[in-house]
Amino acid sequence: LTVLSLFSENETNNTADKVIVISGIEHQTPYIEEGILNYLGHHRYHMETTVHAGKMALTIDDRNWKLSITKKDHRATYVVIYDLSDEEKPRVVMFNKNLLLE
Repeated sequence: LTVLSLFSENETNNTADKVIVISGIEHQTPYIEEGILNYLGHHRYHMETTVHAGKMALTIDDRNWKLSITKKDHRATYVVIYDLSDEEKPRVVMFNKNLLLE
């Protein structure tokens, strides 16, 4: 049983995926990229992305989150979970995929 399967159990109605905009600066060069957060069920969305050391910003549904990535995590794959279970206070959780046990 995986974390992702817990979110999707017993879900019959699918909701549209969401667009995420990720921006930051890598080697003094600004970047902006778009990705898709896939619907997991139970008002939660998921994606994986490569992060870059330094300051990053995430924009989902016109809401912004800012974070800093350490040099040791430069170019690491991060899991992004967008939680809309409380629509007034949506949450974003990000972590290095290497923290997941196979």
